[in-house]
Amino acid sequence: ALKPGGFRRRLSQARLLVLQGASGEATFQLRAALELDPWDEDANDLLGQILGATGQHGEAAEAIADAMICAGTVNPDAVVDYEQQLDELLQRAGRPGTRAELVEKRAARLRGLAAETERAAADSGPSEAPLADTEQLRVESPPPPLKVLPADGAALLHEAGLFPGLGSKELEPLEGAVSLVEVPAGQRVFAEGDPSDDIFVVERGRIAIARSTPFGPQALAHCEAGSVFGEMNFIDGRTRSADALAETEARLLRVGHDALREIFEAEPRLALAFLREFWRGLADKVREANELMKAFFDEGGAPPPPAEGEGPAAEPQASGGREDAVADDEKAGVLTEQGLTGDELKRLAALAEARAYEVEQPVFREGDAGDSLYIVLGGEIRISKQIPGVGEEALAILERGDFFGEMSLIDGSPRSATAKAHAADTKVLRISKERLDELMDGGGAGAIELLSILCRLLSGRLREINDKIVQWKYMSGGF
Repeated sequence: ALKPGGFRRRLSQARLLVLQGASGEATFQLRAALELDPWDEDANDLLGQILGATGQHGEAAEAIADAMICAGTVNPDAVVDYEQQLDELLQRAGRPGTRAELVEKRAARLRGLAAETERAAADSGPSEAPLADTEQLRVESPPPPLKVLPADGAALLHEAGLFPGLGSKELEPLEGAVSLVEVPAGQRVFAEGDPSDDIFVVERGRIAIARSTPFGPQALAHCEAGSVFGEMNFIDGRTRSADALAETEARLLRVGHDALREIFEAEPRLALAFLREFWRGLADKVREANELMKAFFDEGGAPPPPAEGEGPAAEPQASGGREDAVADDEKAGVLTEQGLTGDELKRLAALAEARAYEVEQPVFREGDAGDSLYIVLGGEIRISKQIPGVGEEALAILERGDFFGEMSLIDGSPRSATAKAHAADTKVLRISKERLDELMDGGGAGAIELLSILCRLLSGRLREINDKIVQWKYMSGGF
């Protein structure tokens, strides 16, 4: 039997059970979660999808109707999709044309539950409401306001060594955008799910990036003096994906998103400097997360190694593929599809080399030296790592237009993962480090466009890897 817990834990367990193909156990956890919070759209929607996939069309329609009612209060655009799903489920259940009747019935049920909750609250009198999930570790109240100090922002950024190629004079446009904040040890800078308005540079101290789980916090990254955090949200516009906690007393330089966007438009050289730093910082965090996946299993979560004779077969060696004739227009086209424009990028495409790979043939392996950036022209590329005692763990499947191999170009570190052809007729565009350096050193619009895409790529990859680490924390029972 699964250990009892609150709403959030049960919903998380259900999602993991779905990934493992245990739909019956996932259904049990979702029903238990909805006993605690029947108004959650995601839980109702997931329950409906599972029930529909297992042929329980009538019950699936009820769950989807509940999800539609919950969504209608905050996201009316989602209602149309739910209506289509309801019509299909009711048709399969032999109840066509009864959508309005079902929705009204389910809405009345939810209204009744809400009324019961209000009556119970009134009868009990004023009191502090307990958390819905008693095992939830992350504090839901907002952190105390950060202590803001007077600051010479440009000078502090220069002293932090963030932009070694720029002097104080060149950093002057940042003067009004930077503030200095002090954070005592143990205080959160921001919490998972918070809206994002700032990026931070660590001037002094150490910041932990972590996600809360029922088994305790799961560290994802650590930021020392001179490093940046909070940049993912500036890049992709999403809410905070984890907590940021001061492990020691810390002093941080805070840069507001709005002010930074204005600076990006007015000062291309500063935009390029920030994007280079974002790229470097995100690559460091991805590397740390990749290594954490290995260490995670070394600490007790790994299954036993395969018995003799049961290991994976020998794999083909990374050979670099074979040269493939591709017209310059096609090379430039894949860049244009990703939003890249300009004469510099057309020249870059013309100088790039096209290569073809057979299925399962490696483009490069984890640990190889990295001297090139790759873009998928056709087919698919699988990015993976070898996990001790587990084998290959796929991190991403890349398709036409996706970039890969960019991390090793930043600091010359070995490849942190393996890239293989995942489909027949896979072709990639190889761009050497020398060509990229020429583009970056030119500092034109093409360099800013390319760096923006590389930062978005790393931000998305980091979110995916962090999600996997948290999933493994759950699946291992907290080891």
